[in-house]
Amino acid sequence: MKIRILMKNAFGSLACLLHQMFAFDATNVANPVSGGLAATSRPFERTFCHSGAMFGVVLLFAVSSAIADEPVQLPEQVVHAEPLLTKPNVSESLGLSIPVLQTPLHASVMNGSFIKAQGSQTLRDVLRNSVGINTGTGNGIHDFFVIRGVDSLNGGLVLVDGIPEPEATVYPLSLFEEVHVLKGPGAFVYGANSLVGSVNLIRKSPQFDRFLAAEFTAGSHDTYRGVIDAAGYADDRAAGRIVGLYEEEESYRDDIEREIFNVSPSMMVRLSEDSEISIFFDYMKSELTPDAGVPVLGDTLVVPSRSATYHLPDDESDQEVNHVVADYRHRLSELQEIRGRFYFTQLDWQSDGTILGSFPFFLAGLEPTPRTLGRLRGILDDEQRVLGGELEWSSRCESGGCAHEAVLGIEAQRFTDDFVIDINPASSIDIVTHTESPVVFPDLPPNTGDSESDIFSAYLRDRIVISEQWSLLAGARLDQLEFDDDDRGTSRSDTEFNPFGGVVYQPTKPIALYVNGGTGFAPPSTQVLGPRGDPETSIQVEAGVKVLMPDPDWFAQVAVYHLERDDIAIPESSGLFTRNGSQESKGVEVEVQGRITADIRLFAVYAYLDSELTDFTEMVGPSVVDRSGNTAPFAPEHIARVWSSLDLTENFGVALGLRAVGDQFIAADNMFEIESYTTLDAAMFYSGTDWYISVHAENLTDEDFATRGTGNLSVIPADDLAVFGTVGIIL
Repeated sequence: MKIRILMKNAFGSLACLLHQMFAFDATNVANPVSGGLAATSRPFERTFCHSGAMFGVVLLFAVSSAIADEPVQLPEQVVHAEPLLTKPNVSESLGLSIPVLQTPLHASVMNGSFIKAQGSQTLRDVLRNSVGINTGTGNGIHDFFVIRGVDSLNGGLVLVDGIPEPEATVYPLSLFEEVHVLKGPGAFVYGANSLVGSVNLIRKSPQFDRFLAAEFTAGSHDTYRGVIDAAGYADDRAAGRIVGLYEEEESYRDDIEREIFNVSPSMMVRLSEDSEISIFFDYMKSELTPDAGVPVLGDTLVVPSRSATYHLPDDESDQEVNHVVADYRHRLSELQEIRGRFYFTQLDWQSDGTILGSFPFFLAGLEPTPRTLGRLRGILDDEQRVLGGELEWSSRCESGGCAHEAVLGIEAQRFTDDFVIDINPASSIDIVTHTESPVVFPDLPPNTGDSESDIFSAYLRDRIVISEQWSLLAGARLDQLEFDDDDRGTSRSDTEFNPFGGVVYQPTKPIALYVNGGTGFAPPSTQVLGPRGDPETSIQVEAGVKVLMPDPDWFAQVAVYHLERDDIAIPESSGLFTRNGSQESKGVEVEVQGRITADIRLFAVYAYLDSELTDFTEMVGPSVVDRSGNTAPFAPEHIARVWSSLDLTENFGVALGLRAVGDQFIAADNMFEIESYTTLDAAMFYSGTDWYISVHAENLTDEDFATRGTGNLSVIPADDLAVFGTVGIIL
């Protein structure tokens, strides 16, 4: 109770501070995000109205400035083979200005040019380039990935500009400048849920330039996509930008559709020579058809057809996501800065989706071959909110013969999750004739939750340069958690301390050796029953070498790691989590990128992974089954990616990409295995002074393979050969 009072006082103080800094009304704000799905806050509508009016003005002056009779500076939107990835400088994600070679952890950075060169549209597309990451979807309606053997729903944190995102949504890449991937526990930077890795999307920000860029894409499966990006400034004190997206797509799979609308206005105001404020607002609405996949029976794929679907005809998934961020910075001196940030995220998710069951008549010996497929109807009504405030101070100084760059901060967050999950028997279907049979079992009671998590955090990060050869990165974060769920009568509290330490040694200027160790944690899922208060935890040790050769331009990094994950929440057949487990991952990751000649560039990554469920038991019907020793799901032993581009002329280029993924199991039972596959992609692009065109072909060889479905019941056949063309202009 005392902690709760302290939390309320902390939020009150932050609200006062934000009101004074920003003249921004935060009194009606509630909050979203915690273990799973969605969020929308009606009490915030009035504030959104004022914000909407303000951003309407921003849009007006951005567009008018863009077409004004002023010199135009082109944005980095022109499609060209070069550059590939930027060297993985993740200073913005760590809040410290650390050179690439002196960053003691494995990181990847995908910049806007690289994203466009590959035609990537969603987060899962671009993450295929980050070494060792396996990608897929959650029933076709949200991005999903696996990092070092742990999936993004349980251990991989997604952030936008360092702010935690809802666990399950889509991320259109047209809104972002770069995508940063930090491998290993990131709790010392971001706190909860970064058990094995962090993906930080860097938003397109206001800039003191004037341009209006438009892009249109059309291609296979009736895909149409339009993007507008406009920026401008009134004077040297105020700048604005707005990015908008609309896309619709039909799938190669029967009766699967996709429609997304996204708009993101932003503005920056220089209050003085030493202070500025940036305000961002994002709105996204998606209407997607959940994909139940095709059925799996034990170790057999029953229906090999790529296009066949067996979901109920009224399946749909609707999401609305809103973000508001206010970021204030003030330079105290050349060496010191303070920063205050307020953020609010809400996600509202309404979904009706089919879950494929098994073949009851075949299993009962009543059918000679599996034919009558049982189904369940999953209904989700989820509202998540995240409200947070952060205040930090950064400083550079010299002490004891060492140079320091330190960040000291506090953060307060409130996560709420109000959900109803209903999983009921639905009609069965004949997989040959598609004839449906009526429901014979009664509905089950719904699974509900109304949870509130308060987190108050204090953190410190310090980069210490001892000499030209030696440097250190040390960090720690203390998180105090309070969790209440009125619907379940559950209450938990916990204090988590997560340190990180990394040492870098440079024997010569182009080469750096490093070693690090760190821990991470995730609060118990909102679906964990009872008083269990132990968060899931992870600990990792990593060592590596980095090489940066400026002439010729080459960069390479190799990392080896050992990761342990404990107190894993294991779901029962009801979907509730009542058992614990542990997992161990170890592997090697290699990345190389650079120029072969002045016109040929190469990017290549390879990862070896051994991920084992070391202590894992689950309920199967009335029995407890021990899965200990099995391989973690969607953790292939080998993954490789190669992308090479060639400039044929100054304006015309081509590229070819290959991705190879080894065998992988779809569930902890290790019964059904997706066989290894290799896909081939290609691209052509031509750029003029103020326009560009590109053509992208995916899965050129029409490789037939599968991706994540639902547990051990289904898989989703991957896309066949697809071709997309894009035309863009910049004014």
